[in-house]
Amino acid sequence: MESEPARGLRWGLVLRAVVPVLLLALIGSVVVLVPDWMWTLPLDQRRRVIETFLRGLLVVYFLGLVAGLVGTPLLGWLAFRSWRRGQFRPWLGKTALACWGTLVALIGAEAGAAFWNAWVHRIPTLPTRFPEPTPAGQVRLAVLGESSAAGELYQPWLSVGKILAWQLQEAIPGTTYVAEVLAEPGVTLERMHQKLEGLRQRPDAVIVYCGHNEFQARFDWARRVGVSEVPSSRLLRALYGVSQRSPLCRLIYEQTTRARLDAPPMATPHDLIDSPICTPTETRGILEDFHNRLEAIVSYVEQIGALPILIVPPGNEAGFEPNRSSLPGDTPAAESEGVRQMFKQASALEVTEPDRSLALYRYLARSHPGLAEAHFRLGRLLQRFGSDAEARGCYERARDMDGFPQRCTTSLQEAYRQVASRHGCILIDGPAELRALNPHGLLDDTLFHDAQHPALRGHMALAEALLRELARTERLGWPEGRAAPRLDPAACAAHFGIGQAQWAKVCERAAWFAGATASNRFDPTERLAKQRRYEEAARELNQGTEPEATGIPGLGTHPAPEVDPSWALQPREAAPAVRTAGAR
Repeated sequence: MESEPARGLRWGLVLRAVVPVLLLALIGSVVVLVPDWMWTLPLDQRRRVIETFLRGLLVVYFLGLVAGLVGTPLLGWLAFRSWRRGQFRPWLGKTALACWGTLVALIGAEAGAAFWNAWVHRIPTLPTRFPEPTPAGQVRLAVLGESSAAGELYQPWLSVGKILAWQLQEAIPGTTYVAEVLAEPGVTLERMHQKLEGLRQRPDAVIVYCGHNEFQARFDWARRVGVSEVPSSRLLRALYGVSQRSPLCRLIYEQTTRARLDAPPMATPHDLIDSPICTPTETRGILEDFHNRLEAIVSYVEQIGALPILIVPPGNEAGFEPNRSSLPGDTPAAESEGVRQMFKQASALEVTEPDRSLALYRYLARSHPGLAEAHFRLGRLLQRFGSDAEARGCYERARDMDGFPQRCTTSLQEAYRQVASRHGCILIDGPAELRALNPHGLLDDTLFHDAQHPALRGHMALAEALLRELARTERLGWPEGRAAPRLDPAACAAHFGIGQAQWAKVCERAAWFAGATASNRFDPTERLAKQRRYEEAARELNQGTEPEATGIPGLGTHPAPEVDPSWALQPREAAPAVRTAGAR
């Protein structure tokens, strides 16, 4: 007769221990299924529901964590003390058991989330034995990267790897140098890392030239983060910061991101103050993954006895405006409107009162550092007035603060430098190499045809830097005491068959890029002007006009060394370079 209550009590204990586990499993299922049920809601309602869900789940997680870590020992001690005193209080034991079950459930969920994250973003197992032997007398150069490494806008005719193989062949007769260009347009370093799994022959050197696509290849170009990731409440903001150390919370954020919280593609131009394409958490995850994969690739290349070579990707800083500017999510509407009006005033004064315009841009850039457009316009004014060093800093900040990065940022560049420093491998500082070609030390349209893809002499400069380092270290069979060659642009173009048709194709591709990215801007005027100028140049080239005569910066084997930064908006007959003395 007395055994039945005991058995009922045991079942109650089991249920109290299991229910928290089932509850968390249900929450996890909801997180995974968010993409399915969310799209049944209208856009505005969907945003409110998901924002509430995110913040509510964060609170529930921390309440469960506090209950498990604090409630289990505290209530357990109180229950034990009551039992020792002969004061039996069942609710204390049951509640302590429920807290313990919650803690166990959280530990299990964290372990499962850690395992899942590790599996989804796993580092591939790469071959150390290769099915095909390398032919005698052959040296293989594997090139990893995206479109710039593939040679765009000159692909498939030439690329850094192909120029390097050509010059090595010239310098070292009797050895065959083969450039195996594994690079693909529009991919990330993760894709290149995985592509190494398919190596059939052991490379003698692996060139890594990747970093422009880490953001634009992961997200739709029209994406706008519609949920304020960091809560405005101090308490919730603190909880959010702690949650970044939790695999479960990171998984929740990632799954919610995959639910595509962004708005549909906009039919109207962007606003000056726009939403970034990804959240701070996503940005940190991308940077961490890039660094880890770069480290893993270099370690693997060393493991198989090959030479790792890293090229820091250079990008167009002075000739490509930032795509998006943003302000903190808690910026009052009145302050945002004030920023818009001040920027509008500064823009209107650029020509008539440059000193006032400069002062306004400086204030905006200092007080609202996320306003990438202010940094860029400040750089343009400083460049006009001859303050090239300061202008360079403004352009770099505009690139790094861009809410939709399409160029390799400083953080990604630093990953190259840190990995190269740890391993002592060859590092080519692409931005520095190309800056040396510009009389003002700026990366602009004389060196790039768009945001990322170098002009002919840009590709050549990177290849020359590689040859210089190989000569210095006497690697890949470089003869002792032999200096690295200086490349002739005309000879390079002739060797790879770059003629009128190819120059026209380069212009057509540049026109496409300018037109395709114009919709990313709140003011697409300059990019649309470039699109028209490149299209006109392509027609002229097909009719026999020499590349240098088209008025396109960087085009041809002997282009103009400098141009006005707003060349596309100028009449074609305007002087190629304009400097204004005066304001600072």
